[in-house]
Amino acid sequence: MIGSVLPVLVTCVLGLYLFPDPLGDFGPFLTDPEAFDKIAYVAVAVWASAVVLSMASTAQYRLLQGYSWPISRLSCWKASELARFTEDSKSAENLEKKRDEGNGVAAAIEGELTLAYCKLRQEFPTKARLLPTRFGNRVRAFEDYAGIVYGVDAVMIWSSMSTVIPKEYLERIDNARANVDFLVNMIFMLLGLAALAAVRVVYLSLSATVPHEEFVKLVGACAILPLVARCAYRFSLTAIAPWGDLVKGAFDNYLPALAAQWGYEVPKTFAERRTFWEEVSQQVTFQIPVVPEKWHPKRSLPKQHLLSRPASLEPVGMNNRGRKVSHF
Repeated sequence: MIGSVLPVLVTCVLGLYLFPDPLGDFGPFLTDPEAFDKIAYVAVAVWASAVVLSMASTAQYRLLQGYSWPISRLSCWKASELARFTEDSKSAENLEKKRDEGNGVAAAIEGELTLAYCKLRQEFPTKARLLPTRFGNRVRAFEDYAGIVYGVDAVMIWSSMSTVIPKEYLERIDNARANVDFLVNMIFMLLGLAALAAVRVVYLSLSATVPHEEFVKLVGACAILPLVARCAYRFSLTAIAPWGDLVKGAFDNYLPALAAQWGYEVPKTFAERRTFWEEVSQQVTFQIPVVPEKWHPKRSLPKQHLLSRPASLEPVGMNNRGRKVSHF
């Protein structure tokens, strides 16, 4: 929740500074010893605004990722991301060729090659699943990790995964995501303030008398706030990495626990494991039940625990690819 409350407080402070006349003079109000009840009402209003902002989180993420209009229609942005992906892929391939050729530079190139491939895996999904924005591609890169490595649909299976992940680890994931939430909310709040400042500038321009000091302040806000929002976006790209690493670690460490929770032994071979998790993903996504007879039961559980887990009947939000929208 801190990722929503703090942006609201920052926005309120900036709003009081930028729009003192429309919002009124809060100085006497805040220093009035009998205004405690009114301050309590303000605190409740701030909290309610934070709740609304939290509810809008999915829409904000969808826009920044490039799922929603108008960004989803910007083919030039998708082309730009494809060009970045192609350039970084070729750079990694060239380094790999130089390493394989030897000539006494293999050790020196190894470090560069490792960094190049780490950058590719952290910043991009596969070429076929590229999105129009850097933010979207970084999120999708860690969302696709479990599918590439284990064959499980991470987005669809996350609700089940969260039941076997220890509380302390879930708290670490929540804290890492809270940093991203804060920056995402600040992006939209700052852009909203810039838009209000622009409207106020137009209003003052049409007035008979234009307060010079306020006019200059608002014009400056129209120029500076979008730049600050841009900086927040840049910081959000960096904040995605720790969040994504924790999510990937959850699948690395707790997928066997999920299989046990459902009453199955993890298959021994790589091919069987992929098939098992693909069937689990199909059950959660398409309500195609896992056939218990195909898989070994967990030895410590009686046979009545082998009933396939029913898919949730609750309505879910779907993105433009028909996948459940979830951000862990």
